[in-house]
This record gives sequence, structure tokens and C-alpha cells, in this order.
Amino acid sequence: MSESVENLILTQLREMGEENARFREETKSDLAELRNLIGGQGVILTSIAGYIHQVEERVENLEKEGDA
Repeated sequence: MSESVENLILTQLREMGEENARFREETKSDLAELRNLIGGQGVILTSIAGYIHQVEERVENLEKEGDA
């Protein structure tokens, strides 16, 4: 193979490596954002579940008072 062909191949391989590195970084960033969103949703759902539990307890207490 001629030197110019080897240089061309090396240049293309280098560019492909750089492109793969950028893609990996973007993917890591996207996954981090997704984890944060999922974590935030978990906190919200936990808060909602706690509120629902409190409402259920209040309803039960009111029903008991109504039966008494």
C-alpha cells in the first residue's frame, strides 16, 4: 500500500474514533439526564402515594365517626 493510502486510512480511523468518542459522551449525558428525570418522578410518585395514604386514613376516620 502506498503511504498516501495508509495516511488516508489512518485519518479515517482517527475521525471514526473521534466520532465514537463524541457519541459515547452524548449517550452518557443523555443517560444522566434520563436518570435524573426518573429519580425526580420517583420522588413525585412517593409524595403522591403518601398524600393518598393520608386521605385514605382521614376517610376511614370520618367513616368511623359517622358510624359511632
